[in-house]
Amino acid sequence: MGLFGHLLRLKTSKAYEKLVTEIISQPLGMTDTAIHLTPQQMQCLAPGHSADGMLTSKWDFEVMLARAFRSTSEDLLKFLQANLCKANTAMAAIFARSRSQYFEENETFTMRLAWLILTLPNRQVLYWHNGGSGDYTSFIGFDKSEQTEVAILSNYGDTAKDDFSVDEIGITTLI
Repeated sequence: MGLFGHLLRLKTSKAYEKLVTEIISQPLGMTDTAIHLTPQQMQCLAPGHSADGMLTSKWDFEVMLARAFRSTSEDLLKFLQANLCKANTAMAAIFARSRSQYFEENETFTMRLAWLILTLPNRQVLYWHNGGSGDYTSFIGFDKSEQTEVAILSNYGDTAKDDFSVDEIGITTLI
């Protein structure tokens, strides 16, 4: 997704953050989703913690900006609600396209443009994605047929060290 964001910037001559803000954040009312936080947003950012409880510094990115966005659970739930929308709108079409199949997949676990898809034995289909940078981790997911969603933000954890506990909590909540 970082490369995709870079290509979009080159194609449109607009900064990736500006594109995401114009196309997704503003229309959905996601006022606390950004790469560059305001001073007020910085005050609300919880400090990250390592596995041994020590405070860590946040990561800032100059490239691979898809990983650089920070958000709130309220904004992420707005994003998930838009993904669940059944209306025939341009935004709904964009979200449906992000779930379209572009790659070969197996029966249980697949990946679409930005979604990991888990099909359970009972045929329940979960769309989800996670994030992690430094000692922050996140999970968003939804079940379109059940119209359920979950967003989890944590200022503790490290996906680089195989800590996927936030994913496990999110998937278990959706099931």
